[in-house]
Amino acid sequence: MKRWIVTHRRRHNDEFVGELQLRLLMSGMAQAELVEVGNPDDITAEKLREAGVELPAELAGAVSWQELEKHGVYLLGIGGSDLDEHGRGEYTCAAELVMKKVGVLLGFSKQLGQAFIAALHDLVRYTRWADRNRGVGSRELPNMVKKRWRVWEGLCRRTLQLPAVLMPKLETLPKTMADVARLVAHATFQDLFVDLADSIGFYTCMLNMVAKNQIQWDEFKIPGTQITLKLAIISAKQPDADNSYAPVVARKLGAHLVFKRTSKGHVGLWTTDNIRVTLSDGTEVTINLDVRRIVVELRKRELKRNDDKRALTGEQLAAETVQGCITYLIPGSGTILWGSDQSSQDVEACPLGDSVWISAIKRFIQILDVQVTLKLGGKTGEFVIMVSLQTFVGLEDPTIQIFKEHVALLSEALQKADRLTATVGEHTKGRAKDSPPSANTGGKALIAEDVVMAAPDKSGSVPVASF
Repeated sequence: MKRWIVTHRRRHNDEFVGELQLRLLMSGMAQAELVEVGNPDDITAEKLREAGVELPAELAGAVSWQELEKHGVYLLGIGGSDLDEHGRGEYTCAAELVMKKVGVLLGFSKQLGQAFIAALHDLVRYTRWADRNRGVGSRELPNMVKKRWRVWEGLCRRTLQLPAVLMPKLETLPKTMADVARLVAHATFQDLFVDLADSIGFYTCMLNMVAKNQIQWDEFKIPGTQITLKLAIISAKQPDADNSYAPVVARKLGAHLVFKRTSKGHVGLWTTDNIRVTLSDGTEVTINLDVRRIVVELRKRELKRNDDKRALTGEQLAAETVQGCITYLIPGSGTILWGSDQSSQDVEACPLGDSVWISAIKRFIQILDVQVTLKLGGKTGEFVIMVSLQTFVGLEDPTIQIFKEHVALLSEALQKADRLTATVGEHTKGRAKDSPPSANTGGKALIAEDVVMAAPDKSGSVPVASF
């Protein structure tokens, strides 16, 4: 029996993800014909025939989606079907409704593979989030789909004028809306394929690493603090040592830092962003880690091995690259690489052993910044702010005074705002509810009590935060 997928014109990302699932997972749907209708709320047998759907002659007028499915017609995101999210009052989308339908039909048997099922769930969850939330980024998949419709339709109708250098060749310009639909579908399905394939690669690696116990776990405290970090170590002998998903998997499994050596001897250190920490008084803060002091130590060893006697400062050694050194610091990412299993495969093996790297990590890891959410209340109201303090402005700069001054200035500013708002409130009388929110910290430096900076010692070590 021939099958049709019927949806609305200029379909959205959730319909594309729903269509992908129907074609991949529902028996007989791989070659289903896609049909678009102009009014998704007025589905009749006559209009479906006008759109190209072949229906028995006895069907006329409004037809239920259940009856249409008996004849191989599936309404996607339209017509009040079980695949139409509109009017339900639920936090859902067409893609999720399709997943529920094919999940029931197939039982998500193990034949599909755990990695595939997990990846599909991820894609559908993302699709629902992006479909149902405001403020989704302009380069997220749903908005890229809308951009494709606008651009290709604009070029087709000649309403979009581009500089000559950007114009596609004349023969590739869409001449009809059917051409536009094909171009949009081709690019969108490519994106969905890459996203799904990438997730399958990730979950396959995770399943293998967990099953074969490929990660060696270690714990240590950040020097000068009571904060414990989890270090994941993936040695060169492990089956997934050359797998670029391995560091991502380790961080997903809870690692704050990941050390990996490939079979070719290339080494990488990766950190996790925005690590949640609970202080002794119960305050929850978020920290990011600073690896610059680690790369300084490693480069000192490199230069010594190369008999390079240049007297470089800590700031010079902490740069993105240093002449004569192979270690590469990826700016702003908390990542150090010696070669790469992706872009730098021809780099020589790292002669510094695993123990050297791990020792440097434990001795020289530091806190880059601390973020804390403060609930501040005063006479005129209460509000929540996020404070982010850079704990180190330089590798050799003692910053305790700067750190305390930031908190003091914040406290002073909030007290002034509170007094000003209270004054305005006196004049506005009954309009106090319209006054801008403000707060009074009571002069208490909420962060400074927990974070104490130490001056550098004689060896030039960088000060660290103490919690």
